[in-house]
Amino acid sequence: MKNNKLTFLHSGDFHLGSYFYSSDLPVELVENRRENIWASIESLFSYAKEKKTDCIFLCGDIFNENYVTLSILERLNSLFKTVPETKIFIIFGNHDPYSKNSKFKYLNLASNVFVFDDDNVKSFEFEDFNVYGISYTDRILNKSSYFEDIKLDRKKINILLLHTDILMPNFNYMNLNLSDIENLGFDYIALGHIHKPQKVKENIIYPGSLEPLSFKETGFHGAIYGEFENRKLYKKFIPLSSSIFTLVNYELKESFDFYYLLEHLKDNVLVEDKNNYIRLTLTGKLPMGFDLDIKGLEEALKKYVHYIEVIDNTEENYDIEKILDLNRENQIGIFIDKVNSLNESQEIKEKILKYGLNALMREDS
Repeated sequence: MKNNKLTFLHSGDFHLGSYFYSSDLPVELVENRRENIWASIESLFSYAKEKKTDCIFLCGDIFNENYVTLSILERLNSLFKTVPETKIFIIFGNHDPYSKNSKFKYLNLASNVFVFDDDNVKSFEFEDFNVYGISYTDRILNKSSYFEDIKLDRKKINILLLHTDILMPNFNYMNLNLSDIENLGFDYIALGHIHKPQKVKENIIYPGSLEPLSFKETGFHGAIYGEFENRKLYKKFIPLSSSIFTLVNYELKESFDFYYLLEHLKDNVLVEDKNNYIRLTLTGKLPMGFDLDIKGLEEALKKYVHYIEVIDNTEENYDIEKILDLNRENQIGIFIDKVNSLNESQEIKEKILKYGLNALMREDS
């Protein structure tokens, strides 16, 4: 703590060793996604080094125990050593529990790394601040109480690290409510487990996953940078992730213009200096007989994004009156007349016409 100021970075949920089974991405992108995670972690430590940050709080699920290798953890340990003046505090979550078989125990950690190795509250005490934390030692952490023996030194800054879901309490993941922790007296509560960045209270925060892992984790991702100055907390979100996942809904108006779509993406969607992962859903009505080449569209857009998938939810825009004029004496015209005479809402009749004409006109082609 320098000049009555304490600075920190709050992060977690790296999920090193992820296999990305649930990411809906092609297999060939998996290795690339792993390096995306590393790029983000390296940015985190570069930022800590540049700012000469006093502390880094890593709040669990740093890796996936079932898939991580010792070489992956050694690479992480090497990054710890790049910031010898920064104290690194680590708790373990449900994906990387500090069990008797944890691979993390094989690392020769530097003296600036502080590990919470128990599923009871422990603390590391320093001259001007204390850091408390609880780790998982199994994939489930469920106790009747956690904080009854805590006695905070109010002369110091007190920080608590937890890996839990206080937004939707779950018996497997500490089963804590906001009311269980907000009145404990901590100056900052650093949370992990939820992958969406969100502020629960001014001093109770989820930074989210450092690197987004799938299209379920859209928007900017990164870490929280905080400062305590004269015990007052200042903080901001730092978008450190190497990638950004974006869901785009794009409505076509009677026609499709590739370059208009491209300009829309460039102006409103694509983020410079990020690996852009885009899921583009096309909606609207296209002229009858207009065939969208989805694969061709994806190929054309690949040069502008890291990954794109296009979902075609467009509909054919049937000119019913024109079709009826051309087909009055055949089954298509008879079908339209019968539907128009039904005692149903216009919405129902339009749906019947849509599906019926699709079938009849395919037969007629």
